[in-house]
Amino acid sequence: MADKATKNAIAIHSATTVQLVTKQDVVPLIKLYCTNMWQINWDFVCTQLHEIKQNVLIWPHPTNLPRKFEVILTRLRIGHTQITHSHLMSKNDNTMCYNDVIMS
Repeated sequence: MADKATKNAIAIHSATTVQLVTKQDVVPLIKLYCTNMWQINWDFVCTQLHEIKQNVLIWPHPTNLPRKFEVILTRLRIGHTQITHSHLMSKNDNTMCYNDVIMS
């Protein structure tokens, strides 16, 4: 009788094994899903930044830079400098260069 109970207990235990999903398994999948959804949305955006940067992946940069320098690098990459975009901050009309061409 004890042998039969043991067999039943083993059979029940083996039938109810559960695979555990850890945080380390799920987080990369969630990040990948979010990045893919962001990329799909980004592909439908028509901005100057999208013309320069077609994907949502992080631009490579030295990791030891302070935030201020990261901002400067990004602005230089996309062409947002004080010379070309100061009129936006001061809410003035576009500045004209010496050849009567609007500076972008």
